Amino acid sequence: MLQDHPFFGVGFGNFTRLFEKYKHPSTPSGYIATTTENMYLMFACETGIIGLVTALILFFALIRVIYKGYRAASPGPDKDFLLVSLGAFCGFLFNMATWDALNQPTVRMTFWMLVGLAFAQMRILASRNGLKGEQGA
Repeated sequence: MLQDHPFFGVGFGNFTRLFEKYKHPSTPSGYIATTTENMYLMFACETGIIGLVTALILFFALIRVIYKGYRAASPGPDKDFLLVSLGAFCGFLFNMATWDALNQPTVRMTFWMLVGLAFAQMRILASRNGLKGEQGA
């Protein structure tokens, strides 16, 4: 798929529909793959290199912002929460190399809720401490 559609991919949700055309010849007849079992490969197939790079930039920007918030926080529960959030976020990103985590609605919701909670915590810290520039991306 990526060879035929390198820049923009085949479109969101089209991996399953186009699997039959691209499957390996030794794949049993009638076998339907609903996922690549690798979120990054899925991004590449469905959104192309442009979509994959955009997703990676987003993920690394989120890590950077949460890490900056962690560094700016004073020792205590707030800093601990940001460290746990950063660890959980990195765990999600690592897990996505072996599972299509963001295709599962509950996992997707948990992933973005975690990001939202970390950003909310940074806003609370910024308002409490008068920090500028640490409130978001």
